[in-house]
Amino acid sequence: MNKPKEQVVHVEHDVAYLPTPNTVEVVITNDLAPAELTKTAFMVPVCDDGGIIIAVNQRRGLEIAGGHIEADETAEDAAFREAFEETGTTVSNVVPIGFLRMTSTAAGVPEGYAYPFPLSYQQFFAGSVDNVEPYTDNDECSAPVKIFDMQDRRITRKSITLFGNAALKSVL
Repeated sequence: MNKPKEQVVHVEHDVAYLPTPNTVEVVITNDLAPAELTKTAFMVPVCDDGGIIIAVNQRRGLEIAGGHIEADETAEDAAFREAFEETGTTVSNVVPIGFLRMTSTAAGVPEGYAYPFPLSYQQFFAGSVDNVEPYTDNDECSAPVKIFDMQDRRITRKSITLFGNAALKSVL
């Protein structure tokens, strides 16, 4: 039997960072989200010992390294760059592991809203850690942490656990 191409594993409604009302779906798949609707990309660096490297954002706490896709980058390029900037890791054997699919049913595009509307995506990748450089704290991130247990109490977002597990299955 073939595995489903796309699996929605978690759904949230009315998240604060999107125009409301909205729905955010965590989708596990090895397919890429539509590039024209994807403005951010993320990387889960997976270590040989089964740990994953997680960024420590100064304002938001633990999160998967990622950020905006620059004009000259693919989603994979951006995820690779962001992983290095936020965790000091370089990775290889990069594979897509899923995406957030974000849909808003708000009456219109809010002024200054910089993302595709009403549908947008955040692309997630996993890669094998090749190297971890010494990390110097900056105004965005503190030194990253290695997580071995996806139930670690420091993880406060379900998406970290879901994409972390998907990364481990895809890379190890």
